[in-house]
Amino acid sequence: MLDQTAARSPPTLVRWCGWIALCALLPGFARPPLAAQDGSRPASSDAAFDLVLVPGSSADSADGTPIWWLHEEGRASWQFRLEDRPPWRQPARVSGLAEGWRTLEPASTEALDEVIGDRRVAWLRLPLRVPPEWRGARFALDIDLAGAAEIYLDGRLIGLGGRIDERGPSGEGAVRWAGSLQLFDLGPQERQEIAVRFAPQPFAAMRWGAPSRGFELVVGELSAMRARTDRLRSVIVAMQWGFAGAFGAQAFLHLALFTFYRRERSHWFFAVLACTVSILVYLQFEALLPTDPVVEARLSLWWQTFLILALLALLRFSYSLSTRCGPALFWLVTAIGLGLIVVRLVRPQVNVFVDFWWFPVLAMGASLRAMVLAMRERRRGAPILATGLLIIAAATAVQLLLTFGVLPSPFGEIAPVPYLGVLGLTLSMSVYLAKSFADTNRDLEARLVEVQELSRRNLEQELEAKEREMQTRFLAADNRRKTEELQAVREFLLSLLPRSLPDFPGYEVAAEMRTALEVGGDYYDWRVVDGALLVAIGDATGHDARAGAMVSIVKGLFTSWDGKGDPGVFLGNANATLKLMSLRSVLMSLTLLRIERDEVVVSSGGMPPPLVFRHARDEVEELTIEGMPLGALHQGPYPSRRFTLEPGDGLLLTSDGLPELQTPGDELAGDDAGMLGYEKVREALVEAARGASAASVVASMLELVDTWRQGEPPSDDVIVLAIRREEREERG
Repeated sequence: MLDQTAARSPPTLVRWCGWIALCALLPGFARPPLAAQDGSRPASSDAAFDLVLVPGSSADSADGTPIWWLHEEGRASWQFRLEDRPPWRQPARVSGLAEGWRTLEPASTEALDEVIGDRRVAWLRLPLRVPPEWRGARFALDIDLAGAAEIYLDGRLIGLGGRIDERGPSGEGAVRWAGSLQLFDLGPQERQEIAVRFAPQPFAAMRWGAPSRGFELVVGELSAMRARTDRLRSVIVAMQWGFAGAFGAQAFLHLALFTFYRRERSHWFFAVLACTVSILVYLQFEALLPTDPVVEARLSLWWQTFLILALLALLRFSYSLSTRCGPALFWLVTAIGLGLIVVRLVRPQVNVFVDFWWFPVLAMGASLRAMVLAMRERRRGAPILATGLLIIAAATAVQLLLTFGVLPSPFGEIAPVPYLGVLGLTLSMSVYLAKSFADTNRDLEARLVEVQELSRRNLEQELEAKEREMQTRFLAADNRRKTEELQAVREFLLSLLPRSLPDFPGYEVAAEMRTALEVGGDYYDWRVVDGALLVAIGDATGHDARAGAMVSIVKGLFTSWDGKGDPGVFLGNANATLKLMSLRSVLMSLTLLRIERDEVVVSSGGMPPPLVFRHARDEVEELTIEGMPLGALHQGPYPSRRFTLEPGDGLLLTSDGLPELQTPGDELAGDDAGMLGYEKVREALVEAARGASAASVVASMLELVDTWRQGEPPSDDVIVLAIRREEREERG
């Protein structure tokens, strides 16, 4: 057995996965390394460096011979120098090279980091005692390291791992894995020495399964080493296809479920997640196989890319389970993830899981938040899926703690525990599917019980709907009939209004009616009889054919009046006539006046008071005349008032629709606060009548109507009738 001072490093990802696979599938191979024939024992699992020998002289070396570690507890460990000098490749027994070397105690990752620090390159050496049967024999060397190394035996270069330049390990390919055999010959002498020029990989470039900033040398005869490499490869390939196939099967299952039931989009997103993880696992194990450094760098690039995509797929799957998740956080995390992919493509030396460790935490936190919202929505099966998501979140957290050395790994390495977390999520998804199918069957049974009841109710509802439809058609037909009747009444009432202005010398007369949406009974008329101008303005109650009949009767009475006598007497006689007709609560408010030369006689029953504009004083007089609407009570003559109109004076007659005009908002609220009122009408008349014609006064008052109603039609008909005595009569 060789004499050695090496200490064992943490096992790689390959051996960790191998322990799982062998313990589960091949228990006969899952045994710890046996003691060496000379009494040496395996090293502790927390060391930074290993030198391993697979002896080809053993009878069972090709079929399961355990690895023999060149180490004995209590012996001297590796010696190191922190400067980079080529002569140190020579053995220490050469004169002048034995001084200044220090022993690395303990041979651990922490000790290595402490002594090397920020230095690029260090030299380490290990003296050996070679048995006679091995002197001059050809051996194979397998190097497993994180960084780059040159291995010398008594000054001869026997192995290379990566490439060292002035900046340290060169390129991503500097991280090498076990399985690349390099042949060399042991020397003929008993005492020989291994020297290693080593450039540790920066921590940011570390990956799962790499030795913790150290190296491992495995030595053995070629046949035994090939047998070991084949076993290593078979374990990796088996686990590669096993894990990738398991996740691929889950992807296929949920893709099929989504294909046949597209409403459940969570199946699609979980299929994307499982497919992404399947590719991720395949790339992970593919990188463990002996390969070209350039290919290995590309695999690492794609692996970290799919790691980000897997986190984003997990986030999207979680968001598909809740309807209350806003898209802002999802798109923020997605943008960050895509940005990290770009950073990884531009700067291959960046390790996303280490340099940007907060991104997995952010993605997992957003996923947990979405799951909590789904549980608050009481989505069916959300607690089951939340359990799986908590498993993968816990696995990711443990992986981060292992990566940064906060937690010790039970296998002495950075274990890929997130894969176990994804398996937990897959298991919870399977339980969710089983529960969903069971709940669906129960729901179907309950629905079948309700079918007959629902069918009966549906029949009753159809009959009720048919009956309502007939009623709706009847009401629609009745509404069309009434609308046509009201339109006929409107046209009839408008036909009763005069078509031209009166020709009465010395006076201007203008009138206009602004109609409402509903039919009203507003009415105005004039006649010139024996040199006198007779004017009537009124408003019948109601909005139907009875109002039209009332207006028609009053127009007939007004047309038959000869204009002689007092207007109040005419109103009294008209009231008596209407009472005899028994028109059933249909009343007629009416103002009647007669103008002869400059004298005006006016009488009114229930109409707004006439307004007289005095040109000389620039003021408005309000003529209040008490009287009941026609058809209300049996009474004698109505009171009358006499006054004169000087040149330039004017007279304004309106229906109650003008002073009682309301704004649209107050009209809907039933509030009288927005009513125009008589005072505002008087103020508007003062402004409009100064030197203006009768037509201008009417236009100004109607403009007031439009302004007050804010462009909407009035709720009641508005009549504005203006009379003005011309000023030229006085000059003549």
